[in-house]
Amino acid sequence: MPGTGRVFTYTWADQRASMDSPIYNIAVIELDGTNGDPVRLMTQVRGVDKETLTIDLPVRAIFERFDDEVAVPFFEPVA
Repeated sequence: MPGTGRVFTYTWADQRASMDSPIYNIAVIELDGTNGDPVRLMTQVRGVDKETLTIDLPVRAIFERFDDEVAVPFFEPVA
């Protein structure tokens, strides 16, 4: 798989634990390069705000290291 896809759907988590906590999105990405039924992944799109996150937005995978053995996939808009 190429590590790219499009935003299938999303929502914003506006409820925060404290005012210091940022709002964030929860997105479902439909991955490119799959055969048969679409493959979708629930994740977060980084580097967007409420005006720029849209359905069908092209995105690419980025990975944030959690520890020495685990990296968590997120997505960012394709420039």
